[in-house]
Amino acid sequence: SEEGYGHSTTMVGTYHYRRNEFEEALKWYLIGIEQGNETSMANAADMYRDGRGTQRDYDRAIELYRITADMGNARSMNELGVL
Repeated sequence: SEEGYGHSTTMVGTYHYRRNEFEEALKWYLIGIEQGNETSMANAADMYRDGRGTQRDYDRAIELYRITADMGNARSMNELGVL
């Protein structure tokens, strides 16, 4: 299913993130975003916020946090409050 595929891409992204392979992690999170995966969106937002694997981009981070906050993601709601 697409939901399962999105979850798998998030797991691959997280694997690379934990190995400090940030560009590769972001690549996989972006694939997860294409599948509508909430966790991929929130993780990519963190990377845009922190400038890991990409240029720091607060606008893109806020955009992704808003989408996932609307999906009910509490962590994203918190991040929006901080930013």
